[in-house]
Amino acid sequence: MTKRDEAGRGFTLILVPHHGALGRQIEVHGRGLILLMTIAIVLLLVVVGAAYVAISGFSRQGELVDLRETVSELRDSLGVVEDYRIRLEAMERELAEIRLARGRVENILCLVSGETPGDSSRAP
Repeated sequence: MTKRDEAGRGFTLILVPHHGALGRQIEVHGRGLILLMTIAIVLLLVVVGAAYVAISGFSRQGELVDLRETVSELRDSLGVVEDYRIRLEAMERELAEIRLARGRVENILCLVSGETPGDSSRAP
């Protein structure tokens, strides 16, 4: 044994099968120990991270329900706004037709009265 092994750095893993066959003995020290510890730490971090994600996901279920309700309300509001826009466009078309008709009526009145169209001297 080396001095390093004598200092107690490392461990021995003994595997004993149930059916009575010879057991296996695995000694872990040096680089193998460092590698094993690194793998154990990484696995621990993965498990802790997965637990955190699972717990935070469950705790945010209430927020998710609230967000769904808000999205539903916003979709309804968007539908109402779209209806108003369509109605406003129809009113603008109708107003344009009224202005066109008014201009024609004014032109006819000017022709009948003998005034020139667009004369500002007559009273409204």
